[in-house]
Amino acid sequence: MRVLIHSAPPWAPSGYGLQARFLARALKNLGHKPAISAFGGVHAEGEWKGIPILPCGTRPYGNGVVAGNYAKWRADLLILLGDLWVMEPGQFEGLNFMPWLPIDCDPLSVMDKDRLTRLAGPGLHPAAMSEFGANILAGAGIGAPVLPHCTPFRPDPARGAAWRRENGIPDDLFLITKVGVNSDDDRKAFAVTLQAFAAFARAKVSTATPSRRHPRPPTSPTWPWISASPASTDRRSLFPMSTGARSTAMARTGCTACMREPASWIP
Repeated sequence: MRVLIHSAPPWAPSGYGLQARFLARALKNLGHKPAISAFGGVHAEGEWKGIPILPCGTRPYGNGVVAGNYAKWRADLLILLGDLWVMEPGQFEGLNFMPWLPIDCDPLSVMDKDRLTRLAGPGLHPAAMSEFGANILAGAGIGAPVLPHCTPFRPDPARGAAWRRENGIPDDLFLITKVGVNSDDDRKAFAVTLQAFAAFARAKVSTATPSRRHPRPPTSPTWPWISASPASTDRRSLFPMSTGARSTAMARTGCTACMREPASWIP
């Protein structure tokens, strides 16, 4: 089968770049003929480890070139490895199309549902990256199998414990982390993430005060520790965030501590 993957180029230092690399290799090893239609950063046809890379055009996320790249590769199937909601739906009409959906909200986002509704038909074959995603899609009346990434995550308690020790994080601390580019356009939704954490903290933690029970980690001298009251429970909930440039999302949510330090725990 000739498969066109529309995603980040395989050398991109990002989550989608990594998964595009793994997916293309896996398809090739299974005897298929994959090519990658790039989201961005590719302005001429090229090749990566024997896999053709097709250009992205001049518009964000490769909008406008997908159908042309599909025809050029004579593809039997198009796999979108990325967000469907950023893509213009008209370009997928008439294609054998599998959006591999990173569903991460409940209920299904309005824009994802709009795209799936517009494209509904015999050529649409949505798939979910997780059981959570498949359940959310099912709740919206959309059937989708669960297709995990080519590199399934298996928690390793020993490695997790070692990471906590290396970073000075207590074993009993409930840790919430976020991965995303903290840029001024807030495309990684830092504002709503902080609002969600604030709601979680209000529901689960009565107050947050600096803890004297644990010193600051020696490897991360700018991280203040936050302890949840009542102290007798000895439960702590922390939100670590490395901000880099000052973010408008932080300013909008009033997280002044995050603005003052390059890395902070945000209560």
